[in-house]
This record gives sequence, structure tokens and C-alpha cells, in this order.
Amino acid sequence: MATPTEVDRGYWHEVLTAGGSTAIPRWTLSPQIGVAEHAVPIPPGSVPALLAAHAAVLSALSGEPEVVGDVVTGLSGG
Repeated sequence: MATPTEVDRGYWHEVLTAGGSTAIPRWTLSPQIGVAEHAVPIPPGSVPALLAAHAAVLSALSGEPEVVGDVVTGLSGG
């Protein structure tokens, strides 16, 4: 049986991929096709400002006036 986090992740994956996507160029000398994931603990008070900055950068890089993203919270490092 799937955990609530797996169910939530599946739900949001469907929601976020239903409308299509815009490719963002990678800043690397050896670009590769694919998706990456990087998990970093963020102090709770920093989340709103960090998400706003992230959305602004994605909007500038993609040329899209609106961007949609997701945040997974409550995961343990174990």
C-alpha cells in the first residue's frame, strides 16, 4: 500500500504534468536530457521567500508569465 507521501506525490505529478511543461536550459558544460531531484532541508521561515525567488527565476528563464511548482514537505532523511 502506498504511503500518504507517495499518494500526494503521484497526485501532484499528474496535476503538474497535465498542462505540459517548458524546458529550462541547464547551466552545465555537459548537458543531459532528463529530470533531476535535489533535496535540501530549508528552515520553515525561509520557504515563502525562497519559493517566490524560485518562481521569479523560472519565469525569467522560461519567458512564461506564470509558473507552477510543488514542494514536498515532512520527509525524513532516513
